[in-house]
Amino acid sequence: MAEPTQMLILSIPTSLPIEDPTSPAGKIWNEILDIVRTSEGYKRLYWGRHVEKAENVQLHIVRSLLQNHTTFLSSTSFFTLSKLVETLTSTQTKPTIRHALISEFSPSCKSLGKGAPVTGTAIYLSTSTSSWDIAWAKWVAFVQTVPGFLGIAGGPVLESVNGHERAFIALVGWESVAVHEAYHHTRHFREGRKVLLEPAKGGYAYYGHIGFTHAEEKGGGRGGRVKL
Repeated sequence: MAEPTQMLILSIPTSLPIEDPTSPAGKIWNEILDIVRTSEGYKRLYWGRHVEKAENVQLHIVRSLLQNHTTFLSSTSFFTLSKLVETLTSTQTKPTIRHALISEFSPSCKSLGKGAPVTGTAIYLSTSTSSWDIAWAKWVAFVQTVPGFLGIAGGPVLESVNGHERAFIALVGWESVAVHEAYHHTRHFREGRKVLLEPAKGGYAYYGHIGFTHAEEKGGGRGGRVKL
């Protein structure tokens, strides 16, 4: 079943080690995560830095209902979260916020903060429903035989992306960036790429890799959490 997922893309310089919970930046980051943890409908979260642009941090939040996401954005809690984020950013750029209905398409998928060291991602643009669904199904079957593959997930993005009303985000787990990039030079990839890009009339955007190495889900009673 698709998970309503809120994606926050934040600009946080690497000089602020939010990965270290004992650092000043890490303590602020934990305050931010605490706000998310206590939000209505919260189920789990996963986050990490973009490999190619390490100042970009992606925080993905799964809640029970899409309405929980929209309600959160108009809440005082989100206002507080935004102010905390401002203390960590080096620019005045506001966070990019997207929503998607993300499903897992392979057994034991590790790409959503579930164990893959890196997750390759891209957003495909102008994906017409019928032809895209067929192409995506072919790609899912195609990629699972690739060495280093650790699971595939994805789903429709609910906002327009770069002016395109229909878009689809792919999230594919890999053993490493090097393994993924090596695959791009194979005949197998060139053949599969044609299948996927043909129905994406707008091409693709925001390609890269994210180290979703921090993940947790709600558990252990009220306010409890379980590290994944």
